[in-house]
Amino acid sequence: MAKHAISEFVFPVPLRPGNEKTGTEVYTTSLPPGKTCPGMTADCWEKCYARKGHYNGPTVINRLAVNDAMRQLPDFVRRVTGQIVSQGIRFVRVHAAGDFDTQEYIQQWIDIAKRNKNTVFYAYTRSWSVPSLLPKLRKLAKMPNVSLWFSCDRSTGMPPKSTRVRRAYMSVTDSDKPRYKVDLFFRAGSRRQKQVKSAGTLVCPAERTPTKGVTCSQCRICIDRGDWLDQQNDRLRGKAISLPVLQGGV
Repeated sequence: MAKHAISEFVFPVPLRPGNEKTGTEVYTTSLPPGKTCPGMTADCWEKCYARKGHYNGPTVINRLAVNDAMRQLPDFVRRVTGQIVSQGIRFVRVHAAGDFDTQEYIQQWIDIAKRNKNTVFYAYTRSWSVPSLLPKLRKLAKMPNVSLWFSCDRSTGMPPKSTRVRRAYMSVTDSDKPRYKVDLFFRAGSRRQKQVKSAGTLVCPAERTPTKGVTCSQCRICIDRGDWLDQQNDRLRGKAISLPVLQGGV
């Protein structure tokens, strides 16, 4: 057990309410970045927001360490389920920081998804690059209430095709584009130029311009609007279009 672990009777709740980016409807859980990220790349580590700002504060650092210890408890699945049911949580982002690092941990989230069929779980992962973890990730992705994204960048190579899994590409410059098909672009770092699409693929609405305001719970492309996203990307690759407006100004 990690040194930050405390009595299982006084652990805090596993999930936290969302922030100004995710929106209040989306609850999150996080783990210490780096040590729980077996698929991490140099670009991923350099641009990781979980290494900056308030994540460097002692309160957050301790919280992530406690989360890491909490998942080792035999009743972790029950604890998460209890909070979801008691608070009526509709959306869970698995890992605002950290990633899936063991087969056993992925199985825990498979079990959580099975027990909470009215809640949508979504996650981005680079752990697909670890051969021993890929089969379990594919099993997780097949859950009807799970939206799993394989994260990639210029050094990961192309993620494998998997049922019900989409690809999210992190670009570090405006000229950074993959040689393979992806489903959504994320723009790391500060960009002044507005960009709705890149390489015929939609850019995350919150990152189209420096102006903030679109939350994940408003947009929901990554959560449960995957079919809508597929349709828009197909149209983008065919011709220039005027995109319809989603809730929240997406």
